[in-house]
Amino acid sequence: MKAISFRAGLAILAMFASVASAHSPATPIRIIVPIPPGGARDVAARVIGPQLAEQMGQTVIIDNRTGANGNIAGTAVAKSSPDGLHAPTCPGQISHY
Repeated sequence: MKAISFRAGLAILAMFASVASAHSPATPIRIIVPIPPGGARDVAARVIGPQLAEQMGQTVIIDNRTGANGNIAGTAVAKSSPDGLHAPTCPGQISHY
């Protein structure tokens, strides 16, 4: 679990590195998790969130959007503004939209 969390953390840090200078620290980074709190992806996001916040100097929000086999979370990401500050966690990977 630690190796997966570490790799996932590095992936998230790399994804958001390009947007760090483009946004003010008042703009939060939102990680959308399509499973209920306490699941593996939720725990990984909550482990990575504080580290990402420290590195980026921005607030990180872990947003659990459960239901419809992940479609509710996918819709939330699809309807979000295209500013690079929304990252969904997907089965087996972390994607950037």
